[in-house]
Amino acid sequence: LSPVCLGSLRRAASINAEYMGLAAENNVRLKEKKKDRGLTFLYPNLAVKNEDEPLMRKKRTFRFIKQGNYEKKAHAMRAQWLARDLERIGERESGDDDDEDYDDDSDIENPNDIALTSGTVDLIPEVEWWDLELLNGAQYDESFDMQMITSLIEHPVQIKPAVPQPEIASMPLFLTAREKKKIVRMRKKEKQDAITDRIRLGLQQPPEPRVKLSNLMRVLGNSAIQDPSAVEKKVRAQVEKRKIKHTLHNAERKLTPQERKLKKRAKLKEDTSNETQVALFRVTDLSNRKHRFKIDVNAQQYNLTGCCIINPKCNLILIEGGPTGIRKYTRLMLHRIKWVVKNPSNSSGQLDGDDDSDDGNANASKQNLCSLVWQGTVLKRCFRTFAMENCKSIAIARKTLEAQGVAHYWDKGIAFKADEF
Repeated sequence: LSPVCLGSLRRAASINAEYMGLAAENNVRLKEKKKDRGLTFLYPNLAVKNEDEPLMRKKRTFRFIKQGNYEKKAHAMRAQWLARDLERIGERESGDDDDEDYDDDSDIENPNDIALTSGTVDLIPEVEWWDLELLNGAQYDESFDMQMITSLIEHPVQIKPAVPQPEIASMPLFLTAREKKKIVRMRKKEKQDAITDRIRLGLQQPPEPRVKLSNLMRVLGNSAIQDPSAVEKKVRAQVEKRKIKHTLHNAERKLTPQERKLKKRAKLKEDTSNETQVALFRVTDLSNRKHRFKIDVNAQQYNLTGCCIINPKCNLILIEGGPTGIRKYTRLMLHRIKWVVKNPSNSSGQLDGDDDSDDGNANASKQNLCSLVWQGTVLKRCFRTFAMENCKSIAIARKTLEAQGVAHYWDKGIAFKADEF
C-alpha cells in the first residue's frame, strides 16, 4: 500500500477508538446519575428488578374463569335493583317523594326494570290463562277436564278464494332451426337402431332391398345379367306396389268433408267462461247485400254472437266472443271489406234477380265508412247467436237491445260524434 493510504487508515482507526471511548464514558455517567437521583417509573410494571439480568417478556397463558362467576355477579346486580325498587315503592306509599333520590341512579340502565303503574308488583299467577280451560279448578293440583281432551284433531275451515288464482304458465322452450333438425335426426337414428337390433336378434325379418331401375345393377349384380327382362319386370312390380301403398296410406289419413269442417270449427272455438271480448262498430250504410252477407257469415265462422242493427239513422254491429275471433273480425270490418264501391251504378251490391236495388244508394256508398266505437271485456255473453235486425225506428232499435240488457250500446253508438265517425 502507498504511504498515503496507510496514513488515512491510521487516522480513521484513531477517530473510531476515541468515539467508542466517549460513548462508554457517557453510559457510565448516566447510570451513576440515575442511582443518585433515585429514578422512579410511572408504571411499576415497567421497572426493572435487576439491571444485570436481561429483560424478558413473560409467557402468555390461558386465564380460565371459574364456573358461576358471572352468575354471582348477575344475582348481586338483580338484588341491588330489587332493593332500589322496593325502596322507591315504600317512599311512594309513605308520601315522601323526593325527586333528588330518584335521580341518583337514573344513569344506570337496568334491563329488568318494569314500568310500575301502581304501587304493587304483579306476581306470577297460579294458573296461566291458556290452561284454565283444561283444568277443573284454579290450580294445577286439580284434575284435568277430560272432556276437553279427545283423540280428534281440530282442523281450521278452509275458505275458497273469491277469485280463482290463475295457473302459472311455464315458459315454452323455443328451439332454433338447427336444433330442431338435430332432434329429428336423433329420433330417426334411435328408431333405426331399434329396428336393427330386432333384426340381429331374429325378432324381425330384414326388409327387402329398395330396388329401382336406377340402382338395378348395383343391388342385384350378377342375377340382373343372367335374365335382365325378368329382373326388370320384377323391379317395375315393386315400384308399382310401393306407389299403391303410399296412395292407400294417404287415403286412410285423409279427412272427410264433415271431419274437416269439425276440425276447422274446433280450431276457431274459444273458451269464454271467464271473460268475453266485445266490439261495437258503426257503419254509415248497410244497403249493400254483399256487405251484409260478409258480416253475417264471418260472425258465424268465428263463433261470435251478437246482432246487426240496420236503421236509417244508425247502423250498429255488436259482436262478442273470444279474443282471436274478435281480432280477426275487427280486421275484417276495418281493413278487408271495401265499404266504398268503385262502380257507382251497382253500388247497392244487389245480387242478380234482386228487385230491391235502389239507385239512390250510389251517392251514399261513396261516403260509406266503418268505425270502431268501443271495444272491451265483459263477464259473459248476452246473445246466443248472431242475428240481423232490421229496425225502422230508433225506438224499435233501442228496444231490441234493451231486451238483451245492452241498451247502453245503442246510446254509445248514437252519441258517437260525427267528426270522429
